[in-house]
Formats: sequence, structure tokens, C-alpha cells
Amino acid sequence: MSLPTLNESDSSILAALQQLRGEGLLQLLVPQEVLRKFVLAVNNLAEGKVIHEYRPVVSPPPPFVAETFSVMIEGTAVDQERIAPANFQRYEPYVTTLALIDSDAAVAVYRRFYPLLEEAFRELGLKKPNFHSVMIAAIDNILAAPDAQGDLLLVRPKVFYQYADPALEQLPQTHKLMLRMGPENARSVKASLRQLRARLIN
Repeated sequence: MSLPTLNESDSSILAALQQLRGEGLLQLLVPQEVLRKFVLAVNNLAEGKVIHEYRPVVSPPPPFVAETFSVMIEGTAVDQERIAPANFQRYEPYVTTLALIDSDAAVAVYRRFYPLLEEAFRELGLKKPNFHSVMIAAIDNILAAPDAQGDLLLVRPKVFYQYADPALEQLPQTHKLMLRMGPENARSVKASLRQLRARLIN
């Protein structure tokens, strides 16, 4: 089957993705410039960054949810903030959809549209060998994210929350996102990506 041009590829790639997981998947996607946005997002992920503009998927529903709880420190009750479990639910549609996609079918779509992915990648003008190597690097970056241990304490020095632990705050954006989605969601994403990676390198 011949491929459309990159500029006219949205309807073809959306139809192929609909075959993977139906309307549930399409509802999570921004339906314009699908392949270009995917390539840019994957390149950012490979560098440990999370893209916020020109992103291929719709944003999780706001707001970010934190909660206050008290701990005893030297006999005194001290209020601290942590990521609330309710926050993890914001990511569940994405995680569930990813888990239900058949890896072999996903790789078939990837290989079918790879010439267009490579074309979109070349448009970025980066000094990297090819898009496939970037795709594997992006998966490896996410798989390298640390597993959450206990409460993820927060501070709010200005407008936005930060992790109270400086070591967590200094992590790549991708790793902080994995922590933010909760341990169960993170485990599911990693399991899905391990399956996908195994098929991509065969």
C-alpha cells in the first residue's frame, strides 16, 4: 500500500491507529500533524524532556492534585505536602490505552509509516543517525526512570510545586513525569514499553 505525502498523512495514520485501539486512542490524540508531533515528542523524550507545546496527545485533565498531611517531628506535628493518589487517576486513560494496544500491531503501523517518520525527523535537522535510534533511546530513557518509594513530598517555593527531595527535583522531566503518574501506572507503562522495545529491535 502506497503512503501519502507527509503533509497529507493525518487521515491515513489516524485510520491505522484507530484499528489499534478504536476511538479510545483517537480521543487522546491531537489529530493535526500527527507524525510530525510524534517525532518531535519522541526526540524530546530521548533527551529527557517532556514537550508541552505542539504535543501529539491531549493534556491530562487538570488540576494537579496535592494533599497536606501531618507528621511528627521531634514531638511536633508538622504539615507537609505530597502528591495525592487522586492525581494518578489523571493518567489512567493513557496508561490503560497503552496497555491494551497489541505490540505486534503497533510495530506493524510503525514500520509501515516509518519512511514518513524518518522524513519528519530529517526536517528537524538534527545530528542524529535516524529516527529509529531516537525511538529506542526515548523508550530507554523512560525505562530508566526510578520507581517511586513512599510518599513523594512536595514544596511550593513559588507558583509551581517541586519535589522536596533535591535528588528527585534534579531528575529529567521524563522521570519526574513517571513519578507523577503513580507507581502502578508507571509499572504498567514500563511493561508496555519493554514489550514494544523487544519487537522494535527484532
